[in-house]
Amino acid sequence: DENFVTGVLFCVLLGVLGVLTQPEIYEKDVLDKPLFENLDKEINNVNRIVLKSSKKGLVFEKQNDLWVLKSHEDLLVKQNRITNLMMAFVQASFYEKKSNKFESLEKFGLLPIDNEDSIAVKIVLEANGKKIASLDVGKYDVELGRGAMGAYIRLDNNFQVFYYLSKMKTHY
Repeated sequence: DENFVTGVLFCVLLGVLGVLTQPEIYEKDVLDKPLFENLDKEINNVNRIVLKSSKKGLVFEKQNDLWVLKSHEDLLVKQNRITNLMMAFVQASFYEKKSNKFESLEKFGLLPIDNEDSIAVKIVLEANGKKIASLDVGKYDVELGRGAMGAYIRLDNNFQVFYYLSKMKTHY
């Protein structure tokens, strides 16, 4: 059917245009700036954290001011590790742009998590059902010099890869 073929071609064209016109983050505009501009004002409202890889996922929820692991509520969650994770999000800044090519994602460990070979972990912070911060973390423990450690990160719906710099040492 001619209308079907035209519709499919139109959808493919829209998809290609969407990828080509995605907003690019310019390095000079973001270096040494926080990954998430207003997260410090919203961090206390976070009540759900989702960690997801290509193989597994974990969901932490805040219940009665304590973090619990969903579907394993009987396990003890180290509250300070959740606090450290959230503080790492608040204090994280862009350090250096590494790539803006989809082909480079595998090199940095940032293949999309729906790819079974991906080593990336998607971390999502939510407040009352609303996503307030999300990123994919690829290869980590990257030595940046002078004792600073970082990781390769990619923000949602963006092919650009950055070094992320955490101003605090965190061990999960």
